[in-house]
Amino acid sequence: MAQIPGEAFKYAEATTPASPEPTPGPQQSPITRRRFQDDSVFSPVTAKYGCTYQDHRVGVPPLQLLPLSSISPDDSLPAVSAVRAVKSQIHHILRDHRVEFDEYDAELVHRVIPGDDVSPDTLTYLVIAQWFGEEDTRRWFLAAEEIKDLFRKEDDTAHVKVEISGWQLARAKTMSIVEHGHPFIAAWPRIRQGIQEIFKGYPKVEQGWNSIDVVRIGYLSENAEPMPVTISILVDWELDERDWRYCKMQIQFLLQENAIEDVEVSFERGDVEAGIFPLKEPTRAPTASDRIFGKYDYKVPMGSDFGANKDSTYGTQNVRQNGPTGTIGGYIELRYADGEWKKYAVTNYHCVREAIEGFSYESGPDGHPEVSAESFLAKVDAKGIGPRGPNGALIRNIAFESPSRRKHDSTIHYHRDMKARRKKVLERQPNHAGLLKAIDEHEADERDALQFFDTGMNNFGRLALSSGFKARTKENHRIDIALIEIDPARVGDNM
Repeated sequence: MAQIPGEAFKYAEATTPASPEPTPGPQQSPITRRRFQDDSVFSPVTAKYGCTYQDHRVGVPPLQLLPLSSISPDDSLPAVSAVRAVKSQIHHILRDHRVEFDEYDAELVHRVIPGDDVSPDTLTYLVIAQWFGEEDTRRWFLAAEEIKDLFRKEDDTAHVKVEISGWQLARAKTMSIVEHGHPFIAAWPRIRQGIQEIFKGYPKVEQGWNSIDVVRIGYLSENAEPMPVTISILVDWELDERDWRYCKMQIQFLLQENAIEDVEVSFERGDVEAGIFPLKEPTRAPTASDRIFGKYDYKVPMGSDFGANKDSTYGTQNVRQNGPTGTIGGYIELRYADGEWKKYAVTNYHCVREAIEGFSYESGPDGHPEVSAESFLAKVDAKGIGPRGPNGALIRNIAFESPSRRKHDSTIHYHRDMKARRKKVLERQPNHAGLLKAIDEHEADERDALQFFDTGMNNFGRLALSSGFKARTKENHRIDIALIEIDPARVGDNM
């Protein structure tokens, strides 16, 4: 096992050219974008002895830059059973090096860039631990090397990587909109322009930024404090903290010069399309019927809830909120003229209306949601919609997800609320086995639920056809039906 001299362990400065240092003082006025990750915990990565490390994170072999997704491997992989066989030895190594971790936070996963495919080469033994300072990084480094030495002894695990990461990099954040009346909204056009001027002094950032947003990003707090308003800047995967470090400082100078307080600046690498699913806090305490217990089912059985794969708007200020939910009535197979059979999910038309262009929660004089006579929704209400043609349902790609984002948000809120409650009781009853187990279960269920939506597993299907409100049978009975073309992998039991 490699021995690391104390002096050599210090972080080395990057040898590649960094962005120019900022010139303090007034700059041209400055700000645009969306998404998130906490870049404040990133440090330049230094390679030694086949291992890389940075604040809050250590890896063998060299680390990939964040953000990364963690995906559970197939149990049939030889590495899964091989790692399980040495689990106690791994835990012993971690404890020997005083790595503070919980056993459920040490597991074999695929670590991949969001959207990339998994492979044997992406298998990583990931440990989420408590990081307090550089001394922890030293211990983590030694523990990671020793675990990798253990894996190298067996062919089934020789390719498995090791990563130890602080909870600061693993804890899921929430993103929400900034309310319309916030004072920063009025200053935003001027600040946005200033940010774009700042970018001109940092060629890599100017060429590599993808989007700029103002959003609320942070952790849901136990006392319901609002998440901080954040200028969130998304950049290409090729950039790292060395490229945007001084650019970020210039933006902070800009905010100071404009007397803007309590607004944070965050950079993140990634694609705009691969954003983390933006949770919303429920407007009321979730009831048992509002949430999902245990893991989300990838197979969607009859009776499951679903909803539009988008937010709805409310009011003249276009406030974003989760829409209503529908229920899958079952599955049917239709035979086409060419002899092909295709399976569809069956539901009611009113359950899919929210996904159709023109839906809003804005109420009209009669108290019901108002629908513009010129909207596409009004035409579908009157005549229904078929699958084909220039305005067909499949052409318009009217998409759905299951579970619904309303139930998903309520489920996450429930787990976080119950963890907070039990942790308060735990302060009075330390080491209570039942409480510790319950907290662990909430942690695991929350983590699985977030991953389900963050990796796109919530995508369910798209509208194929619907009746509208005025369709009638020959006996003048009203028809209320909609068919959803579904991903075959998600078809569940029909009973």
